[in-house]
Amino acid sequence: MKRFESFNWTMTPHYPYTPFRVKNMETDVKNQSIMPPIPCQVPGSIYDALEKAGIIENPYFEMNSLKCQWVSNHWWVFDGKVELDPKGEGERLELVLEGIDCMGHVFFNGQKLGQSDNMYVPFVADVTDIARKGSNTISVVLENAPDEMGQIGHTSKTFTQKARFNYKWDWCTRLISVGLYRPVYVRAYEEVRFEDFYFKPVGTDGDAEFYATLHGDTKGCTVEVSIGNCLVNCPLDSRGRQAKARLHVDDVKLWYPLDVGEQNLYDLTMTIVQDGVAVETQTRQVGFRTITLEQNDNAPLGALGYVFNCNGTRVYAKGVNLTPIDMTGYNDPAKMEQLLTMMKKAHINVIRVWGGGVIEDELFYSLCDRMGFMVWQEFIQSSSGLDNVPSKREEFLVRQEATATWATKTMRNHPSLAVWSGGNELTDFGGTPANFADRNIAELYGFVHHYSPHVPMLPTSASGPYEFLNTDHKGENHDVHGSWRYYGTKEHYRVFNESDSLFHSEFGVDGMMSVETMKTFLSEDNLRPDDMAHNHVWRHHGEWWDNSWRDKHIFGDPTTLEQQVARSQFIQAEGLRYAVEANRRRAFENSGSIIWQINEPYPNISCTSMIDFCMRAKPVLWQVAKAFAPLNVSLKYDKLIWEPGEEVTAEVFVSLDGEEREVTYTFAAAGQTTEGKAVCGHTRAVKVGEMRVTAQGKYVDVTLTAEDGVHTFENTIRLLVRQENGLCSDEGVLGFYPENE
Repeated sequence: MKRFESFNWTMTPHYPYTPFRVKNMETDVKNQSIMPPIPCQVPGSIYDALEKAGIIENPYFEMNSLKCQWVSNHWWVFDGKVELDPKGEGERLELVLEGIDCMGHVFFNGQKLGQSDNMYVPFVADVTDIARKGSNTISVVLENAPDEMGQIGHTSKTFTQKARFNYKWDWCTRLISVGLYRPVYVRAYEEVRFEDFYFKPVGTDGDAEFYATLHGDTKGCTVEVSIGNCLVNCPLDSRGRQAKARLHVDDVKLWYPLDVGEQNLYDLTMTIVQDGVAVETQTRQVGFRTITLEQNDNAPLGALGYVFNCNGTRVYAKGVNLTPIDMTGYNDPAKMEQLLTMMKKAHINVIRVWGGGVIEDELFYSLCDRMGFMVWQEFIQSSSGLDNVPSKREEFLVRQEATATWATKTMRNHPSLAVWSGGNELTDFGGTPANFADRNIAELYGFVHHYSPHVPMLPTSASGPYEFLNTDHKGENHDVHGSWRYYGTKEHYRVFNESDSLFHSEFGVDGMMSVETMKTFLSEDNLRPDDMAHNHVWRHHGEWWDNSWRDKHIFGDPTTLEQQVARSQFIQAEGLRYAVEANRRRAFENSGSIIWQINEPYPNISCTSMIDFCMRAKPVLWQVAKAFAPLNVSLKYDKLIWEPGEEVTAEVFVSLDGEEREVTYTFAAAGQTTEGKAVCGHTRAVKVGEMRVTAQGKYVDVTLTAEDGVHTFENTIRLLVRQENGLCSDEGVLGFYPENE
């Protein structure tokens, strides 16, 4: 199949409907655009193009995004070209727009092909009869962005399949996306092509089922499939549309998640043979693996399964929630690969693609296949605060069906795809998490069961009797969310020491970004200690995540911005590491943590991200990396701040993934060192001792080490000692948890 890329794109703003009327009806004068055509990149960001043209200022700087809200209120005409070779006999040509955001009318050589009202489903139209040799024109008339719900609104009233985060969320401003955010091209094929295929692994012995659906004139066609040492020729069914086969690869090498095993992938080559001639060939990488969700140890009656089992091995979930990497949903390939590489170094093995954002592109899922991430893929639904009830509006359900059908068919062949979810924080009107009895969720389950039955599904995240973690509800914390803040120097430790959650699929601790990143979007006047209650520019970049009061309560007033940032990042790293390790110490009664959030699409002075907008890691990322490491030594303690002369007590645990091995460990504090050996494995935490030292000076540093012949571990945890003024010293806090590892 040949592919002809589009080029020379421009975009032009208009008032509503004027692109459809050439002349003014009163004066018979040609209707003009608001401004001349503006060069742009496709795929790309409309805001980047406007900034490069000098029409808007950097929307990420200070409060400039408020000056840009006119953009999504206008209609935009995107014009591009595509150069086509002469058509061969029997060759068909199709125009493909992979991502139209969102309400678009598509024209080719001046002829209207149709409309799109779905951000996620590609627009495809046959242009064989209107294409010409040489230059061809593509035009997309985009209506103004629909009036959808941001973070505060009514989920039950949503009606589009469009990313909602950029209508305003707590970690980004309102900067609504419009445009062509994925590739546009013309593809050519010889009368018949593959419409879709399904590679379905069966068991772990190298067996798989293969299905392929063909589009076009299939007369005289068969499908040849090869993978590994297996070659099969498949006839078409009686309708002449589908081929199916049973495949087997001898001595198969299985695909495993990161830190569990290798990410073995196979080339699956599919060829359409028509009257003895190969007319279409595609090769895709696939993997042999099984992933199921099992019951947690000692799970209460009626609980869903939350333990990932890959190829018969239970895998503790070490996860993060992914937001879009750009406000427009456009993925810069280099930035996406950089982000996933940083995540791999942090021993993350699960990525939850959050339901208020976008369905990621092929690059993302291919990288996850190669790097060993299990993907928790949500359908595009999210809570809205005023109600969180899945929409039952017919226009929404029709659009959701189109998205679900496309998504399940497209992603099911990736070994990294581990679980589907109905969406984010969906509930009934009483606040109980939605289940499969909800019409909306039941319909989604039907699409998954029909098109992607080898991948399990959860109704929503969170799921169970309660949405939010509450230690007063013993036995009823199934898959829970919250909190997203540090509870306090005592309460934080009580909550996580007492938690009985089966799974914790969203929670976090907020912290400030580095001063270096702040310099890229704040003026000099705002680069000083401040808070979001009084500084509106700071509020614009974080709003909910003012932690100045938290850190002042512990350390007092900061004198420099660097000091304020260091304190904030110290507490974020301490709080999140402790929460993750507390959950891990309960494996597999608790089956994992999915942290909110790994990244941010907008530069926030403070928020729950672990990697900031400029791709700088906050110190918390590398503390989480230690908590997620295959070999981990952790402390269980009751509080962060100790009184002078008080006995500091903590229990010491060792956790090791994989087969049982002997581990040599040490823990040391206040001049006392304890050494020992323990047999550990299968992620279960083993208590190896207790630390007892006297609190004195400004802090107590506890050094933890371990090695098992394969892995080594080292970390130092700082516990604070209250000073005479009632506060704690921040001496050495700057750089104590480094930003880079």
